[in-house]
Amino acid sequence: MSFTRAAAVEIAGRDLPIPDEHVGTIHALCYRAIGRPTIAETRLAEWNTQHANSYRLNVRTKGTLDEPSGNYGELGRGDDLLRQYQVLRARMAPRAGWPASVAAFAQRWESWKRDTGYVDFTDLLTTALEDVDHAPGNPHVITLDESQDCTPLQWALIRKWARHCDTLVAVGDADQILYHWMGASPEPMMIPLPEDRKIVLQHSYRVPHAVHAVSQKWIRQISNREDVAYLPRDAEGEVVCKNNIRWRNPTTELLRDIDAELSLGQSVMILASCSYMLAPTIKMLRSAGYPYHNPYRYSRGDWNPLRASRGTSVSDRLLAYLRPDRSVWGEYSRMWTYDDLEDFVGILRTDGVLKRGAKTKLRSMGEDEKRSEVSLGWLLSDVFEEDALNHAFEADLRWFGDNVLASKRQVAEYPLTVALKRGGQVLREQPSIIVGTIHSVKGGEASVVYLYPDLSRAGANQWVASGEGRDSVIRMFYVGMTRAREKLVLCGHSQSSPAGCHVSIAV
Repeated sequence: MSFTRAAAVEIAGRDLPIPDEHVGTIHALCYRAIGRPTIAETRLAEWNTQHANSYRLNVRTKGTLDEPSGNYGELGRGDDLLRQYQVLRARMAPRAGWPASVAAFAQRWESWKRDTGYVDFTDLLTTALEDVDHAPGNPHVITLDESQDCTPLQWALIRKWARHCDTLVAVGDADQILYHWMGASPEPMMIPLPEDRKIVLQHSYRVPHAVHAVSQKWIRQISNREDVAYLPRDAEGEVVCKNNIRWRNPTTELLRDIDAELSLGQSVMILASCSYMLAPTIKMLRSAGYPYHNPYRYSRGDWNPLRASRGTSVSDRLLAYLRPDRSVWGEYSRMWTYDDLEDFVGILRTDGVLKRGAKTKLRSMGEDEKRSEVSLGWLLSDVFEEDALNHAFEADLRWFGDNVLASKRQVAEYPLTVALKRGGQVLREQPSIIVGTIHSVKGGEASVVYLYPDLSRAGANQWVASGEGRDSVIRMFYVGMTRAREKLVLCGHSQSSPAGCHVSIAV
């Protein structure tokens, strides 16, 4: 288990002989253990109908987990009170010491949860702590990754579950705390653990020499830090500065660099402290038809435009259309089935393309019948106009794009651009480019990491202050640097950024 989804995804991707349901975040395991209740944070629109005047909540509040010092948009008093409420609970702070404003909000929030039967994210932990004695699956061994980001509440639950196991293995790095603002602390990981039960990983399995040298120099700026022996893996690696690559106006040099890395079979990660800083880069990637994703945040459609959050994606529909194309499907190419037809004709306009009633006929077919291959005669008599069928047989993507329903053109534009510029087979592959905030990829890695050094105004305020605020910024960029397995590219700060809104990393 892990605090972060990124780490859980990495664990699940290691092809270990562990059932899928035994791998996940602590919250996800609790969610399943207590019966998959309705989560209050997914019903904020309902809350706002009753409490908009006093405690209105932004429906995107949960997204701030990825950028706690970022620009979240319209967050107000209610959002801040909800955050304080959850942090105090995560730290297991006695209610008697809560600020009066938080206590008043808690009374209204908890009354609403009782009336609706909803539970919030922290309730997943408190309910499991009270009612669930054994970890899901009743394991003999619990392995906790990214344990430095666990809160006292999470540690209380983990230690309770560990009492019913043979072994608890907690893996963490105090230098990589990202969620101190949520109550995370490394102390429970080490106390009351005897010295002979502590094992220090002295060699990194990811970070090469060059990246190690820069990242260690950077992290040693932290005050009151315990320095431990930590060596790089046996590879030289590379750290380069690209001052002309900036988040506000990424140039074609970035695309040329990415092309070079991809041609060598490398994976690429593009990171920023806040999600809005990724928007210009994403726009450029989309225009050039580069496939990208964030496998740790599938709920974010802007970071995963080739994947549907639910149902059939446009990429899936294009692959169904291209099913007979051997250059796309290779040995798996074949004639369309009725299922394939239903997938891709569903987003095509009827006029001049399809026979009247074709979509209805496909929807009304039985499931067994849909799995069989279509006949040429049926295609011509019941589905396509003759000229349209000729284009379809030629796997003509431009024709397909010209005939997509007007209501689907915006969502179809990017997958079509990728297929036209990179080849339809790319839609079958996992993208080699990852975009995201540093928080979102915690636990992940890539061959090459591009790191934007800019901060939001709130982040800049932390940076210029002393103490934990500055240390949090240092840790955040340390995490970003150490995602690199081969090369770290330090990008330039945006010249139009306000003074002090970036960090300066010396190489």
